[in-house]
Amino acid sequence: MPLEKEKLYNNLVAAFQVPKIGEPARILEDVASDLADAIDIFVRGGDVVGITTDITVQVSAKGTVLGQTEILTGTGKQTAPGKII
Repeated sequence: MPLEKEKLYNNLVAAFQVPKIGEPARILEDVASDLADAIDIFVRGGDVVGITTDITVQVSAKGTVLGQTEILTGTGKQTAPGKII
């Protein structure tokens, strides 16, 4: 899922709109916590794309013709989206 900039914007605005009461240091901590939550939600909401893993598989199997041993090698790529956690 793409990052939701509008949701981040709304959460940041809300962080400043919620009434904060108490000592100035506590108010600052509350705002900072709300901002951190908004950014965390924004970042974790996005997908990571372009993750590619190169793989090589090697299989050794005894052949049935004249008792030969065959080694088969295959390569490939796996590409999939990931998630920020």
